[in-house]
Amino acid sequence: MILSAAASYLGGLFVPKLRRRPMMIGASLACSLCFVGFSATTGVYSNSRDSISATASVVLIFIIDFCFSFGWTPLQAMYPVECLSYEIRAKGMAFSSVLSNIALLVDQFGIGNAIDKIGWRTYIILAGWNIAQAVFIYFFAVETNKRTLEELTEIFNALNPRKRSTQKEQILVTGTTEPEMR
Repeated sequence: MILSAAASYLGGLFVPKLRRRPMMIGASLACSLCFVGFSATTGVYSNSRDSISATASVVLIFIIDFCFSFGWTPLQAMYPVECLSYEIRAKGMAFSSVLSNIALLVDQFGIGNAIDKIGWRTYIILAGWNIAQAVFIYFFAVETNKRTLEELTEIFNALNPRKRSTQKEQILVTGTTEPEMR
């Protein structure tokens, strides 16, 4: 729990520097790699009761926790707020919360059953899920770092919001007026 809190705090400090999309993609891929390693070490342990693989499995649990807490925890509340317009923000955040709770229920009750049925192979499925998540984020997630709400509105109104959000130039917001110089 202390490791999770420290990783979340550290991740929160790095969000502006690393940007949202790279953090989500990096955390997903890091968790995926760790799940592959965890699957391998638990598979070896289940066949041989080797203490080294058991120790490696425990270490990997902490590394997975760190990767998730660093990359995802700071963004769970931040990213949806930045992506939602003012008019739908409250409903969107409620929906985000419902989806998070559904994911927690699946994790809480589904993973244990999967481990009972297919054992260490469960973690290969989780690795695949994380890879699919990283690919989805790469193609569809919008970068919101260092953008004003007006710029984000322009980005989301573009034909390809993800592509528009990764362009380097500053976005000119239409419909605004410059204050008069006196």
